[in-house]
Amino acid sequence: MERQTERFMEDYRQPREMIPPEDSRLGGVTSEMARRWKLLQLLQDRNETLFYSILMRNFEEMAPILYTPTVGWVCVNYHKLYRRPRGMFFSAADSGNMAAMAHNWPQSDVHAIVVTDGSRILGLGDLGLNGLGIPIGKLDLYCAAGGFSPSHVLPAVVDVGTDNEALRSDPLYAGLRSPRLRGAEYYRVMDEFVEAVMSRWPRAVLQFEDFSAAHAEPLLQRYRDHHTVFNDDIQGTAATALAGLYGALRVMGLPPSALAQQRVVMVGAGSAGTGVMRMIAAAMVKHGLSPEAAASRFWVLDRRGLVTTKRPELTDHIRPFARREEELDGMGLMDVVNRMECTAQQAVEWTGGRAIFAGGSPQEPVAPPGGGPPRPFAQANNMYLFPGIALGAFLGRTGHISDAMLVEAAEALPDMLTEEELGQGLVYPSLRGIRAISAAVALAVCTAADREDRLGGPAAEALEGRGGPAALLNFIVRSMYWPDYKSLVPLPRGVEE
Repeated sequence: MERQTERFMEDYRQPREMIPPEDSRLGGVTSEMARRWKLLQLLQDRNETLFYSILMRNFEEMAPILYTPTVGWVCVNYHKLYRRPRGMFFSAADSGNMAAMAHNWPQSDVHAIVVTDGSRILGLGDLGLNGLGIPIGKLDLYCAAGGFSPSHVLPAVVDVGTDNEALRSDPLYAGLRSPRLRGAEYYRVMDEFVEAVMSRWPRAVLQFEDFSAAHAEPLLQRYRDHHTVFNDDIQGTAATALAGLYGALRVMGLPPSALAQQRVVMVGAGSAGTGVMRMIAAAMVKHGLSPEAAASRFWVLDRRGLVTTKRPELTDHIRPFARREEELDGMGLMDVVNRMECTAQQAVEWTGGRAIFAGGSPQEPVAPPGGGPPRPFAQANNMYLFPGIALGAFLGRTGHISDAMLVEAAEALPDMLTEEELGQGLVYPSLRGIRAISAAVALAVCTAADREDRLGGPAAEALEGRGGPAALLNFIVRSMYWPDYKSLVPLPRGVEE
């Protein structure tokens, strides 16, 4: 109580000093965006139904306020913004008690869990327990875009310490004040967490979010064959990039199968870039190439130039995509610059307006070199896919999220482009139709699961009945949460009877 009293009196006497929204690390967040985030939080605390109704009607405008980039400002200041608990806090100090904690959670039927360990929050590094802001924001999008009920989702953080000295020394920081666990001790804590939540809610989709590169891929491989888990930073990013390529093919009037004839230059050979390459290669294999032929369509560049077989430290994931030295005789190679992301303006200028472009961050419209109205450009954003992927996996009771399901989801997204958007050269559809997009993506996931003999429950019954895919799509839409005032509140059996 003393700490709570001290905290209140500090706020009472003067505003709390925070990292300002305009900090250059936060990627364009403004004070106005921070003000709107606070206003939305007040509404959510007061009237959750109205909050989601407004968010759904204004999704394209409000998604950047509730998630990236504004959520970065929220996370760096989370220990100062905290007012009431949302989500569940697990820590290494809870070892041996996590199953009891999960069974004490009041919701008996959780459909989706997003968890982080706070080790790599956006581009901001180790934020420890403050990283909980990411699962909270992500699940707001699950509800608004994917139709998950807000009463059936669980944001969670697993606190294994932090190497952020500034946070450890801050009296308001609520996490463990110890360095991060590593090695076997780290995986022991994560194993207990996964076992605890998946034993309580075995049908739930568990998404790993913003884990460091050292742990993201190992955790995914550790659990994906046993539970319905996926990592949006690896798999969601890869599927979104693949969807952009399919969208570009549609802009050019080509079928999805034409992907197998494309050459791909990949700038960056880290974990995200590797995941993108593997996903595109898997799609090429789907369209008829052998794995070796698909790998030969890639040219991979990193800060040291073209990745070749002469590199002494090639990982198993990169080795299939490395070029053989004998292929390069007589070829001149460009140096790779430090900051390699190409802007829409550069793409238009360098190609004389021919480029089909989408960027990882919002881009202003650019006038073509020959004159004419400025062209808009789409943003490659994971929120196109992850709500629908999770929805399809949950409703389809797939028990596993395979690469084939992700490829199918990516191929479904360009079908949502309108003729007007295709005429503008856009490779992603407008987020204004995010509910319809998520339903189509969920249908694609269920269809792929059926081919793998993984589809179960009412989704399988709908698909196998006389209605086929149309009946399954209808089932998906009817299963979505729609915010509305209800005159009756159902109680679970045994509650207040």
